[in-house]
Order: sequence, then structure tokens, then C-alpha cells
Amino acid sequence: MIVPVVTVRATGAVASSGGAAVSVAEVPDAITNRIFSVKLALASLASDPVAVRAVLMSADRQVGEVGMAVGAEHDRSSGTVMLAPGVDASIGFVLDDDLAESIRIVVFDPATDAELYRSPADVPIRLGVA
Repeated sequence: MIVPVVTVRATGAVASSGGAAVSVAEVPDAITNRIFSVKLALASLASDPVAVRAVLMSADRQVGEVGMAVGAEHDRSSGTVMLAPGVDASIGFVLDDDLAESIRIVVFDPATDAELYRSPADVPIRLGVA
């Protein structure tokens, strides 16, 4: 009798089901300015603050990052935002790439690079006068 054996190895960070759930609200229908804001919060009432790294992605490349945060601590050097339980934070994003046609907001766990949130749809970019 021959028993087939398959070995699977993950090449990157693997998201665990125990990661913090993050909610994003007030996402604009279209990006019309290089600076815009959204509301970011923990989706569950965790007991401790949670660090996250939120970025703007276009296809597979990063095209923007957090420029400021109100209602949360922002560490500019690491790009992390410390979300407190029960507090909605206003996050100001800065779009760095004028050639991007659309973006998605992606939130990562900075320790593992596990994806905690991704926009369900592309948000079109409409900079300048049309």
C-alpha cells in the first residue's frame, strides 16, 4: 500500500484567527485629494490597545500611508497606529503616487504582517480638474 504525503510550507506571514478585527468607516466614494481621512476602530471590545499599520495599495504596490491620526497614537517612524478599545480614530492618509488609478485601504498587524482588513472594492482616484 502506498500512502501519498504532501508537505505544505507557508512562505510569508500567516494570518491567525486570533488577530484583532478592525473596522474602517467613512471611506470616500472617490479620492479627489492627495490627503483624505477615514475612521478606524477595533471591531471588538478588546481590553488592550492594538497596534496596526494602515496603508494605501494599488494592485500589489503601496501608494500611500498614514500621515496623521486623531484619537490614536501614531508612530511616524514605524507607520503604526495604536488603536484603543471603544475609540474611533480619524486617520489621515497621504497618497504618494499620482499615477495610481484606484486604491484599497489595507490594515496589517505590524508584528506578523497578517492582513486585518482590506477594502471590499477599489476606490477610484480622481485628482485634478476633469
